[in-house]
This record gives sequence, C-alpha cells and structure tokens, in this order.
Amino acid sequence: MSSLLASFYENAKTTSIPTLVSQISKCYDALVEEVLREVNEVSEVNRLDENSLLIACLLKCLYNNDVKMYKKRFSALREAVPHNTALVCKYINEMLSTTKLLYRLDNLPTLLLFWPIDHLDANHMTLLNYAVSERHEDAFMQLLDYGASADVAGSVYSNMATLAMFHLQMPTPQIKRMSKKLITPYQLKQYDKFFNVCDALLTNNLLHIHSTLNGVKKLDINLRTASNTSLLGYVNHVEILLRLINMGFVIHTKDIARVVNYIDGEVSLYIVRYCDVDGYEVASKCQDALLRYRLVDARKEREAAVVKTLDTSTTIAKDVCKIIGSLV
Repeated sequence: MSSLLASFYENAKTTSIPTLVSQISKCYDALVEEVLREVNEVSEVNRLDENSLLIACLLKCLYNNDVKMYKKRFSALREAVPHNTALVCKYINEMLSTTKLLYRLDNLPTLLLFWPIDHLDANHMTLLNYAVSERHEDAFMQLLDYGASADVAGSVYSNMATLAMFHLQMPTPQIKRMSKKLITPYQLKQYDKFFNVCDALLTNNLLHIHSTLNGVKKLDINLRTASNTSLLGYVNHVEILLRLINMGFVIHTKDIARVVNYIDGEVSLYIVRYCDVDGYEVASKCQDALLRYRLVDARKEREAAVVKTLDTSTTIAKDVCKIIGSLV
C-alpha cells in the first residue's frame, strides 16, 4: 500500500477529524489517485469505518476549497470505496453545520452523492428546513429541483406550514415565490383557516373556540403547525376534542405521546380509553406519576372492552351457525 493511504489508515482512529482534514488537504490530488489505484487494498472489509471517514474528509476538503476539477472523481470514489452511507453522513454532520452547506450551492450536487437529500441532522432538520427557516431562496429552489421532499415526518419543522405562515404574515416577493413553489392557493386558504383555529384554541375560551369552529367550512383539520405538530397540543377540553373528531380529526400515538405532559390530563385519558392509540407508549412519555398510572389503567379498560366485544361477536356467530345448521 502506498504511503499516503497507509498513513491515513494508521492515523484514522487516533487523530482528530480537523487534523485529518488538514493533512489530506495538503495532498488531496495524490491521495485520490492512490485510492483509485489501490482498490483492492481499500476494499478490505475491516476498513469500512475508515473508508467512510476518508470519504467525509475528502468532501470536507472540497468545501474548504474551490477545487472543481476534483469533483468528477467523487463518482469514481463512491464506486471504488466500500463505505457506510449513514456513517459518512454522521462524519459530515460533525465537520460541517447543515446551514453552512446551503451557502456552497456549487458543492451541493457533490454532497448529495453521499448525503440523502431528506436526511435529518442532529437537530432533526433537513436541508430544506434550513433553506425555509433562513429564507434562502436559491437553496430552496435547487433542493426542490434535486428532489427534496416538501416535508419529512421526523422533522421538527413543517416547511409548508412555515411558508404559509410567512406568506400570510409577511408576504414579501421572495416569500411569495417560495410559497408558490410548494403551496397551492387552495392550500394557503386552508392554512389561513387552520391558523385561526390554532389562535382560538390558545385562548382557552370555550365560547370563542366554538364560535371559530362554527365559522370554518371544509377545513382540513389534520394540517400540521409550523413546529410539525397536530392540533392536539392546543386542546385542553374533552368537549373540544370530540368536536374536532367529528370534523375528521385523526389522532396518532406519536402526537399524543409528544404533548401528554402539556395538555389536560382528562383529554389524554379520553384518547387512551377511546381512540386507536398505543396507551402504554403514551404512559411511558408521561412525567406525572399519578397520570401515568391512570393512563395505564385506561389502556387496560380499553383492552378489556375490546376482548369483551370480540367474545360477544364470537358467541353471536356460533349461535347463528347453530340456527343455520338446524335448518339444513
């Protein structure tokens, strides 16, 4: 094995990443040539972690310098060097802040050879989340052109809701262009109604809440807020919860588990007792010991009710079969 590659493998586990990047940047071209030349040495199975670090360090060098002539070699490197994509992402995440990536759009295509475009970073945000939150129009447009999803389930922010909020509150030409790319006029009207319902729920005034709900027609009550949460975090009355359910509101385990410590306990108990959610998961997220105990009890009540219903249905089915059998 040539000296540069051997030196990297020797130092990979004991040298800090910034130092490795600094060393590689001084011999970038020669090292890439060695890697491509010594494919058999690089392909050893026990070097998967080191190879992942190597790819990440080479990519960091590209972001430190405008070395456009080297970019074409990344496709060859990706094919030649066995690596763990998730590990490459982890290393890149340690080397570069996600926001910094947006300001080197010339390097974005190279990054996306290894970084899944909808990847969630340590802050549970995607590249598109940062582009929206920073109103970086060029990055936003490019990411969508490269195939970025409008929203990712595990993200802490909803791009569509955030853009709709910006558009409704501060409709600058830039925001209008960005929102038009992602949101239809009909969806924008839906978000306008939705945000009004959110504001009403925050008042905790039952009369005002009912009045607001009476005034909305054909509203998609399952839209997400800018913080990518459902309306559940705003509901503190079982009466209002039932009204929302009648309007088509769908409750998921992840949503109630996320807000169980912030909403009225009776609302949580009702959901666990009567809705199709994992009550044990909800209870495990609850910090109030007494409420946690009551949530588990409510889950057991639901299980008992389901078993009783199944037993009754089975008994009826058997009786029907007996009746039919006696007539044959």
